[in-house]
Amino acid sequence: MSRPAKYPDAASRQAAYRNRVYWQQPPTQKFLAGMAEGLHRDFAEAIKKGTCSLPAALLGAHAGQTLANLRDYLCPNAEEVFPQAAESAEKTAS
Repeated sequence: MSRPAKYPDAASRQAAYRNRVYWQQPPTQKFLAGMAEGLHRDFAEAIKKGTCSLPAALLGAHAGQTLANLRDYLCPNAEEVFPQAAESAEKTAS
């Protein structure tokens, strides 16, 4: 006995597929955390090798702190533009 059809027609099935395709979805927290850790690690390695053009003071104790430092470096008025950024930076620092 066959399974009942989940979609009424091929167009509906294709539309459902497009809605769940990975690269069309916002990045997951796990993906973003991995990217932050990778950036932190690569940044530390570049500083050790002397190949980084950014100030070494931007490297934080952990990935979250490094991201906050980079954000502040690239967008000095981030606290005015994104008030919630200041709140999350305070939580990260404590």
